[in-house]
Amino acid sequence: MQQPRNQNLVVLGLVAFGIGMRVLPYVLERLGLISLTDPSTFTWNISPVPAMCLLGGAYFSARWAGLGIGLIAYLLSDLLIAAISGRPAFAFYNSLPFVYAGFILHGVIGLSLRGKASIARVGVTAVASEIVFFLVTNFGEWAVGSTNYEKSPAGLIACFVAALPFLSRSIYGTLIYSAIFFEVAAMVERRSMGSGKLVAVPVPKDDVRSD
Repeated sequence: MQQPRNQNLVVLGLVAFGIGMRVLPYVLERLGLISLTDPSTFTWNISPVPAMCLLGGAYFSARWAGLGIGLIAYLLSDLLIAAISGRPAFAFYNSLPFVYAGFILHGVIGLSLRGKASIARVGVTAVASEIVFFLVTNFGEWAVGSTNYEKSPAGLIACFVAALPFLSRSIYGTLIYSAIFFEVAAMVERRSMGSGKLVAVPVPKDDVRSD
């Protein structure tokens, strides 16, 4: 049972990396090195968390843990962001339950990659999961967010249209991080399988007895 254990350790390591990458911009802003409101120094929506959720669904041996690992990582990073930035509104807002639901759906979609995480499948799944996330989270922003979109079909469409630039960046970021995360996980899987192979030892002819 060494292979699932190795996979779980890799997933947990990549989750820690994902949390660090998500918190890093807020640390850099606190140090005065970047501005989160200046597009020339920081680009929103390029995040490792969606890829992390896909990886958890695809590789974590316990499915419930695979579905929840991205959610837990996002919550932990939210707490760190609130503490580091001193602005809880960056981490906690009205539409946050829809964001959490979107990440759980990432993990659910990642289940389809179990045992068949090819380059093409990972790419298609990354794009599909981001479209689902876009629809869920922007519906939440329209329904309960702090924006001024009117509660009508026209207001919902306006909300989706306004968020389209963020969708393209989200897809770009998820594709990049998915390629990195899944390749690392696949490398560990290949090494685990290789180390567990049985080696056939030839029997010397002189030791073979004939009746």
